[in-house]
Amino acid sequence: MTQLTSREARDWELFVDWCVSMSLAPLPTSGATTEAFLEAFPAAAATQIRRRRVIHKQNSAVGVASEAPVSSALRHGDGWASVSRALAQVPKYHYPTGFQEAVRGRRDGWLIVLVGVLGMNRQQAVDVTTDDVTVSPHLSICGQAVERSESADECAACAVTRWLRVVGDLTPWFNKAAITRVVSPIGVEQSSHDCGVDVDRAWKDATTLLPSINRHGHPVDSPLSLRSISATMARRQQFGEVATIQEYTVRTGGRFANATSSELAAAQDDVDARLDEMSAWLKALLAETTETLDHLTVIGL
Repeated sequence: MTQLTSREARDWELFVDWCVSMSLAPLPTSGATTEAFLEAFPAAAATQIRRRRVIHKQNSAVGVASEAPVSSALRHGDGWASVSRALAQVPKYHYPTGFQEAVRGRRDGWLIVLVGVLGMNRQQAVDVTTDDVTVSPHLSICGQAVERSESADECAACAVTRWLRVVGDLTPWFNKAAITRVVSPIGVEQSSHDCGVDVDRAWKDATTLLPSINRHGHPVDSPLSLRSISATMARRQQFGEVATIQEYTVRTGGRFANATSSELAAAQDDVDARLDEMSAWLKALLAETTETLDHLTVIGL
C-alpha cells in the first residue's frame, strides 16, 4: 500500500470497514462501490474528493486501476461531445454572441470543469465555495489540481480563471460595466491562455460560485438547481462549433474624423446655437403651459 497521511488513512479505514459491512471487496474498487460509499457518508465537496483520491491511490498501489466515478450529470458515448470539446464550444466573449451568452458560457465552463474534469456530482458542484479554490501558487479546487492544456480553447485552467474574473462582479453586487470589460474580445487572441494572467481577489467576495443567470445575463438569488445542472451539461455536450473570437473594432471618427480645428470650432458653435434655440422653445412652452393651467384654475375646471 502507498503511504497515506493520517487523514487519508482514516478515510481508507472508513471505506474498508464499510466494504466489509456490505460484503464488498475494497480492492479492486468499482465505480459503483465508490459512489455507494460516498452516498452512505455525505460530506463536504473537499472531503469527498479526498476520499476518491485515497481510493484511487490504494488501487494504483496494488497495480489495478479503479473505475473512474461516473458523474450523474456528465454524458458519455459517441453522441456527446467530450469534456475538452465542450470547453472549446462554450462562448467566452460578448462578440458576436452577446453579453448574456458570454457570462453563461463562462459559468458553464466552470461547471464542465467541476463535473467533467474533477468528477464531482451535481450537489458537490453546487457546494464548492471560494474557500475551496486556490489560485496561487497552483490552481486547485478542493485540493485537486486543475491542469493547463496545450490548447487555450480546451484548457480547464483557463475555464476556471475566466469564470473567476466574472463571478466577483456578479454576486453579491451586479456590476455589468466591469463584466462587460472583462468579456470584451478587443485585443484577445484565440491562442492566448487566460490562466497565465493574474486574477484579482474580487471573486473571493462571491456569495456562490455557481449562480443561476437569467436571459439578460443577470444573476438571480439562488444557485443553479440540480435539474438545471443536468440540463446545462446536456446542452453544452451537444456537438457544435468551436467558439471563435471574431475581429471586433471600436467605431471611431465619423463625419468629423478628418476635420480641421476651425471646422470643429464651427461645428461646436452650430451645436451651441441649436441648444440655445431649444432652450428658448422649452421656456416658451413652459410659460404657455403655466398660463393654460392658471386659466383652467380660474374657470374652476
